[in-house]
Amino acid sequence: MTIGTAAVSGCMGGLGSGGGTRTIGAAIPQTGELSEFGAHYERQSEFALSFINEDQERLKMTYEDTQTAPNVGVTAAEKLVNQEGLPMLFAGLSSGVALAVARSVAIPNETLMATGGTSSKISSLDDDDLVFRGSPPTQFQARALATLVSGQDVNSTSVIFINNDFGTAISEEFKASYEELGGTVNEMIGYAPGKSSYKSQLNSATAQDPEGIIFIAYPKAFTVMAKEAYEMGIKDEVRYFANETVRGANVTNNLDGKAINGMMGTQPNPPTNRGVYQQFIEDNKAEFDREPIVWEAYYFDTTVLCGLASVAADSYDSDSLKQAVYPLSRPEGETYTYKEIGDAISALENGDPINYDGVSGSVDLDQRGDVPGSYRRWEVVDGAFEEGDFIDYTE
Repeated sequence: MTIGTAAVSGCMGGLGSGGGTRTIGAAIPQTGELSEFGAHYERQSEFALSFINEDQERLKMTYEDTQTAPNVGVTAAEKLVNQEGLPMLFAGLSSGVALAVARSVAIPNETLMATGGTSSKISSLDDDDLVFRGSPPTQFQARALATLVSGQDVNSTSVIFINNDFGTAISEEFKASYEELGGTVNEMIGYAPGKSSYKSQLNSATAQDPEGIIFIAYPKAFTVMAKEAYEMGIKDEVRYFANETVRGANVTNNLDGKAINGMMGTQPNPPTNRGVYQQFIEDNKAEFDREPIVWEAYYFDTTVLCGLASVAADSYDSDSLKQAVYPLSRPEGETYTYKEIGDAISALENGDPINYDGVSGSVDLDQRGDVPGSYRRWEVVDGAFEEGDFIDYTE
């Protein structure tokens, strides 16, 4: 199966009646801090559509660049919604962009919006069920990270976090979980991306001699921090921990392994023992000659949900799409995986309920538009990120 290139426009007819191809808009970071992840999203959204469009062309994607900046993301989303008239969009791989687009574009225009943002603030939006996501929210990630740090007998930490909606939420949630587990957070230090030096943040983080530093950071800024911390001798004095956003080719390609060896962290991770996830990995190897990163499973499932909602909806408008998307992964219907998309589409066109079993997990959307999550430990060994075991982070 070979995926095609993204199209930039489409008509709004019904799928089942042969009324034309529908278009999903995506405001993603093609440049900026998270551009590497934007490429992952684009790859998997097109891969997902290749299954949905296998017997006939039903859906197309059109992409606008957010530059990983909330104001640019709003402009990109406005183009998709107001100029191109799209009733459904994906917006934001960063929570800052996702929240800005939700508040300024999706909610005011009553547009259905999927997102890759993980901030718990997305869960509490007054959105009339318009915003949903295929990746788990930060409160679970924070608990898993606190469980990992406490389990390493690290009793005091400082947190350096990106000063946006995502960084603020997960750092505060980590602090609450870590202190509940008996640890002490000495300092909470925010940072702005794009700086040439973060020595002041590093000095603040180490002022009270913590046993560990928690980095809630994006790859480019973390690369600068890790280099400076190594030069300052910090690496020899404290343990490093982080969430998954520090992981990226920018880090491993631009850092001496000595600067980060031994660092540990957590990441959302689909249950790897599931056959559908293993099949997804094999299909990616065959299609792209590479294994997908864990986030690609979430991006893939989110696009599948959008696609199936387009089939299930009575018409291609936001209200119909909203009514269609939430039941798609509920256990009431017959279960289908992405390898059975054709059968799932036939069932939906016949008016039958389905239960989409995602590659990343059940993707069973709750009333807040959230999905459950599982988390895995990782560690840097010889300059490379290596996967560890899953973490039991429950109360």
